Amino acid sequence: MRKQIITDRLYLRPPVIEDAHAVKSLISYDVAQWLTRMPWPYHLSDAVEWLTHVQSAPSDPIWAITRHGQIIGMIGLDGELGYWLAPEYHGKGYATEAARAVLQNYFDNPYAAPLKSGYHLGNDRSANVLRKLGFAPNGVTMRFSRAHEADVNLQTMLLTPEHWHALNPVHVETERLLIDPVVSDDFDPLFDMLSRKDVAWQLGRWPHPLDPDLLRKRMNAMRWSGGWTSTFALRTKSRDFIGM
Repeated sequence: MRKQIITDRLYLRPPVIEDAHAVKSLISYDVAQWLTRMPWPYHLSDAVEWLTHVQSAPSDPIWAITRHGQIIGMIGLDGELGYWLAPEYHGKGYATEAARAVLQNYFDNPYAAPLKSGYHLGNDRSANVLRKLGFAPNGVTMRFSRAHEADVNLQTMLLTPEHWHALNPVHVETERLLIDPVVSDDFDPLFDMLSRKDVAWQLGRWPHPLDPDLLRKRMNAMRWSGGWTSTFALRTKSRDFIGM
């Protein structure tokens, strides 16, 4: 069973057959024209057929996006990130909020592969959502659109685990400290600390005197990559670097 996901404003749950009428009522040409797999006109039978297929594969990562118990769109990872919202819910940040939660769920897996997505050229709303999430252009291709009954230009996009984790690092806060991944701006205070003979001798794996190029190389390996093998900086509440 797919996991249910709760965000600040949304509740994502597996869609069911009973959602067919709600889905049909939300689909307009403004939705279908940007989705290659969605036919137009869109009939109730299309919604039933799709939801029947979804329920026959309950492990597929597909969610109904709901707000206050009402469906406002769909999102899934059926080979790539795909989503749609009814037009009346555009411009409110719901697509980004839902997609960010789904991506966090996906990239929590340390073995997660790079994830694809894409948008029809001209679909500026979807382009903005994907850019905000960290997706990068990965070439333009042609794909058949059921709504247009013709091939359309599709800008493909790619998000790697490394880039996702770089944009979404973990943060821990205690009563007196901030603990977060070491970043490139920490070079100077880290060099000052590790250049001290008494510190280097206690740590063992750092030579004295310290070569700046060695520190840069090791800092690259320290960067946050989604797992607890990363190195974390200890900071005061005013963000002064005091250790790691």
